[in-house]
Amino acid sequence: MAMSVVYGNAFGGIISENRGGTVRTYVPDTLGSTIAMMDSTGTETDSWTYWPYGEVRTRTGTNSTPFTFVGTLGYFADIVSSFTYVRARFLRSDLARWLTVDPLWPKEAAYSYVDAGPSVSRDPSGLSLACIGFGICAGVALVAALIGCLGDPSGLADCVSTWCCNNPAVCGAIFLACGALLLACLGPAAVSALKAILASAGVAVAGVATASAGSGAGSSCGGGGGNTTIASPCYGGDNWWCEGVCISERLFKSGCWRVLGITYCICSAEMEPMPS
Repeated sequence: MAMSVVYGNAFGGIISENRGGTVRTYVPDTLGSTIAMMDSTGTETDSWTYWPYGEVRTRTGTNSTPFTFVGTLGYFADIVSSFTYVRARFLRSDLARWLTVDPLWPKEAAYSYVDAGPSVSRDPSGLSLACIGFGICAGVALVAALIGCLGDPSGLADCVSTWCCNNPAVCGAIFLACGALLLACLGPAAVSALKAILASAGVAVAGVATASAGSGAGSSCGGGGGNTTIASPCYGGDNWWCEGVCISERLFKSGCWRVLGITYCICSAEMEPMPS
């Protein structure tokens, strides 16, 4: 009959085990790898050291735990295949690479493990933290909007727009935070591709900044008999601000929009050098 093992977990990490009545405490390093086990008296019973990509370098003791290299965070050493299972896929430590393509390719290298930095990085989920962060940010914002606007007769879009007009700093911070996480999730390759598409249309996004509510009649946060919209063309001060942004980038202003309280300047066509 196979021995029963119960693992203790706290804050997403393995901290102990009860193996057939024998209790051991896991001692991790800063990366999350199990470097030792202790009994109830605090005496070390097992120890491990590793090569950078997870192969065991030295070993003392007889405990057969599969949670060794980054094990306290869930890396599982499969004794049958000798590969390490990391939720989404398998890591082959002897080749320093994943066995299958990264789910986030081409943002991430297809098979490279943690950008060749195994001594300082880990990948317990197989997914980018930025992508997870964007999902959380967008999800929380959507749920908050649905709850906050529940029963509002103006509808969700106008309700959110009105709230952003009344709270431009908070709304702007939320959109900038989610936007930054999205760009980090997409990665340099995707952002470069987006810039290439914009460039092929003769457009370049020069800058984004939060503008004060009601800056100029007819903006999304004022005028129009009190009506609000998700997006509208800039007027007044916003237009002048965008002119300055584009000129500072040596570009011409080709558009200016206010979206949920945030001013977006669209600039195109690099300016001719100014005469000396």
